[in-house]
Amino acid sequence: ALLLERAKRLGLLTKQKVLVAQSEAEMTLVFDLAIYSKRMASATVIEMYRGSCDPERGSAEERVLEAMCDTRFKLLSVVRRHPEAGLVVRDLFTQEELWLMDESLAQSAQEDTSFGARVFQPLDFWMTTGVLVPLIPALILELARDFPSPVQDQALREGRNARFIEAVYKTAI
Repeated sequence: ALLLERAKRLGLLTKQKVLVAQSEAEMTLVFDLAIYSKRMASATVIEMYRGSCDPERGSAEERVLEAMCDTRFKLLSVVRRHPEAGLVVRDLFTQEELWLMDESLAQSAQEDTSFGARVFQPLDFWMTTGVLVPLIPALILELARDFPSPVQDQALREGRNARFIEAVYKTAI
């Protein structure tokens, strides 16, 4: 039911309640919303999972799980390769530079490549949840029409505006 609800929000559900994703990438967006987005006042799926397990205090598993319960959605632009691993990216709303650990992206992304991604910070670096949405001009124009004052929207700057995340995914589809 949760997947169908998220698919409907992205326009991927017919009136007959048939999911009509055209690609695996579209399904990834549905899964991302199902796992990391709140459902009204209830917890996210990842928060419910955290409540059902008992990682060792101070362990890497606990740190990563806690960080995954505090994801942010950011619009990012590649600045350069990080000297250790991954990339240095710029948050397009805050202009803050972040260390993003994503080896696959580090191998393929060019400087000034821009994308939207749900990210979390387990240590000094950030990681993606696996969803990347390229920021192409048509997507940017659509978002600018629907969100004309992003600098004034604190939830959007912090990466916590659920309506914005859904709009990015829906426009990307």
